[in-house]
Amino acid sequence: MKCESFKTSEQTTFLGRNGTMKCGGINVLEMNELVDIRPITSRNHIGRCCITIPQKDIPSLIEILKMIQEK
Repeated sequence: MKCESFKTSEQTTFLGRNGTMKCGGINVLEMNELVDIRPITSRNHIGRCCITIPQKDIPSLIEILKMIQEK
């Protein structure tokens, strides 16, 4: 299991089970063949929501993010 954090250059928001909260980054957790992406709150806590992506789909996700950046 591997865990990395990424701080965003600007504060954003996320919608979790407790409503809309401020977001200062994301936490990425590798588990077996899956990757969990979770928000980091403005208080530097892991938010209570999660997106799980199979590791084999990461290249496709990166391509979509690159396409968005290039627009």
